[in-house]
Amino acid sequence: MTAARIRFSIRRGVATSFFILLAAMVSSAQFAETANAQTPPLANVPGTNPIIFGVPVFCNDANGTPVSFVFGNINQLALSQITPQGAPIMVFSPTAMTTPRPLLLFFYAHECSHHTLGHLIVWAQTGQMVPTAEPDADCNAATLVQQQGLLSQQDITTVANSVFPNPHFPPMYPAGPIRAQHILDCYNASAQGQSPPPPPPLPY
Repeated sequence: MTAARIRFSIRRGVATSFFILLAAMVSSAQFAETANAQTPPLANVPGTNPIIFGVPVFCNDANGTPVSFVFGNINQLALSQITPQGAPIMVFSPTAMTTPRPLLLFFYAHECSHHTLGHLIVWAQTGQMVPTAEPDADCNAATLVQQQGLLSQQDITTVANSVFPNPHFPPMYPAGPIRAQHILDCYNASAQGQSPPPPPPLPY
């Protein structure tokens, strides 16, 4: 199978993402077809080349460094970090093994976006996160999964519905309904060939 190497320019010229599918470009329906009962949700993990529901992916940070996928005992599905040794990682809870395909692919893209947009590099250098880091990662992830044919309109609606009930978590996350709408708006803008919308207004 020929590798599809996709280079995606981030909005506002912040960084360049190298969220790469190591598979031929196929439709979302074809991806869904591979996600049957025999396909494990995750394979080849921990490591830098996870396979998510049969789709091999990998992520490089803003400096081109491969980002490792690891498991950890965390109280959320996933988070991104830079280790004390300077290695970029994304940490997933063991609950990822039972997470539905649309959510697992989206949140892999979301965590990848934190690295490709340079959010973790800014944090390591300044001790502060970019104020719009979470909406920016959501928007970049929604754009990536749309452009690369990973998630259908129905899939991204599933993602939006999953965050809709979330309460407001200041200062990084807007309220769930606002976050859900932003994800949908970014996906739809990409589908229509338009520039991504701006993040919801601060403060969160």
